[in-house]
Amino acid sequence: MRLLRLKEVAERYGIPIHILRDAAKALPTDPRHLPHVVLNRKGVVATREEWVEEWLERQRSDAEVRRAQVVEWRNAKDLQRAVKEGPERRAGGAR
Repeated sequence: MRLLRLKEVAERYGIPIHILRDAAKALPTDPRHLPHVVLNRKGVVATREEWVEEWLERQRSDAEVRRAQVVEWRNAKDLQRAVKEGPERRAGGAR
């Protein structure tokens, strides 16, 4: 239940500090949002280890969804077929 400063999180998990700062600045409705608290007037940002773990898991699952939606084309005919299918079929929607 200990609070970790963003610098400590960056060192512990190997995440660039600018990624953590961007995640902390994101709105809570944004999937990139990292829950955090501001500790003093200087704006020291800290988060809990559990929050970081949840955030990392959310980032991993979002990346898998985006990867699954990528369409690969071997040639021009594959691309034309994908365009004709429409966006709902390309994004893995119901057929």
